[in-house]
Amino acid sequence: MDHTLVFCEINMNHIPVVNSWYHDNTDSSYVEELTESFVMYVASNPNHYCWIVYQNNVPVGKVTYEIVEQKAYIDILIRPDYRRKGLGKRIIEKVISRSEISSIKQIVAGIKHTNTASINLFKSVGFDAEGSEIDSDGGNIV
Repeated sequence: MDHTLVFCEINMNHIPVVNSWYHDNTDSSYVEELTESFVMYVASNPNHYCWIVYQNNVPVGKVTYEIVEQKAYIDILIRPDYRRKGLGKRIIEKVISRSEISSIKQIVAGIKHTNTASINLFKSVGFDAEGSEIDSDGGNIV
């Protein structure tokens, strides 16, 4: 079985697919659901990226990042039945190796402080949770 990850720019057809991943449990409660206005914003903003990630032609994740003043703000959502299989780590490693991020001074992940799986995921790729703080939405900035 081919485990190659394919990144496809987000489009309107992805909205119902990705939004179905939010209703499994509380792990996904911090990441905002997709909307048409968000997809249009990403398409019109050259510093905002959002991809649906496929493996074997199956959508398995969504990763978003926005570059603002030498910082990249990143979030990730993995399809519930594909979690805890190493996909998140592989996706983040690919994203942080992209050329547009190579000159970034800091990458920031917004994670709900109770979401230990996401905190551990970002730690596994080198993020430092020790310097984390709580933002206005109640999410950790790692």
